[in-house]
Amino acid sequence: MEFYILFFAILITLTLISLVYKNFDYTCYIVSTFIAIFFIGGRLNVGADFIEYQHIYNYEEKINFDFLFEFFFKLFRWLGLSYPEASLSFFMLTLLFFHLAIKDNSCKTLSLFFFILYSIVSLTSTIRQGLSLPFYLLAFNYILNLRKYYFYSFIGTLFHVSSFIMLLIYPLKKIKISRPNFLFVILFSFLVGYFDLINVLIWFIDNTITFNNYHANKILTYSTRYNEPMSLISQLYRLGGVLFLFIFNNSLCKREDLNFCKNIYLMTFLFTLIFKDNGVLINRLSFSTNVSLLYIAFNYDYISKKKITKEIILLFFITYFSVNYFKFILTDLRYGIESAYLPYRNFIFDN
Repeated sequence: MEFYILFFAILITLTLISLVYKNFDYTCYIVSTFIAIFFIGGRLNVGADFIEYQHIYNYEEKINFDFLFEFFFKLFRWLGLSYPEASLSFFMLTLLFFHLAIKDNSCKTLSLFFFILYSIVSLTSTIRQGLSLPFYLLAFNYILNLRKYYFYSFIGTLFHVSSFIMLLIYPLKKIKISRPNFLFVILFSFLVGYFDLINVLIWFIDNTITFNNYHANKILTYSTRYNEPMSLISQLYRLGGVLFLFIFNNSLCKREDLNFCKNIYLMTFLFTLIFKDNGVLINRLSFSTNVSLLYIAFNYDYISKKKITKEIILLFFITYFSVNYFKFILTDLRYGIESAYLPYRNFIFDN
């Protein structure tokens, strides 16, 4: 556990320095990047899927991954990299794409800090999703440019199919929700979940329709095999993000990109209410769509013109994302079966 605390302490120190001394932001960003490469990229047997990917990498010739991930997977194997070295390379690719997404951000160190804390699971476990996340951010950057939005969204799907949702939800950018309607859709979704209508639908699909499509089977697997109720703590945590969006709803509605991200995050929260007994399925979705809250956090200084309010918003996001980081590290269990994060090991140390 001490390694995770040390990693967090170093990153938050560099972030605070970058916020106080603006001229050092890029230097702190570079240092933070190298520390992240060493700590996350160099991890060994850390992350729920590390051992599974390592087995596939070392022993299975026939693989069935998304196109670009499979391309790099086979390329690294052809180059003779060990799996820990390939894992390091995947993380460096993720950071390269992330850098392209935030190249115009004024607070790069803060952006990286938020990205690591809020995406820790995708960066260490569901690494295909981790590779796709920067393309969400790139798409948000070009929300007013339909061609670029769909281009970056499509590239994201080539790393992980969950990005396909970005191709479907573009119309959400036009929807502006008032506070009363904000509350109404939450209440409606709660009632749908309470009366278990979705599980009835899943039961019907499972018993009447035969799927031959790989991705359809995958969805059905996540909604039946991993039929696990949503954690109350996870729901309360997400509710904190929703309350923030509710409070600053009017400000967020004034900018199309922030309004779009607000709607995506709200949509994801509504799904967690509707699919309340399918926690694993929704977590897979939320690992991707939660990036919308990251994008809002990157633009925190726009939300209010008052300095004190800006500082409160910044403190909220630092606290909120830090809780997410430690929440996953401390629970340390995947489906209550196997250790995911402890003990921490690094292949550079081991060598």
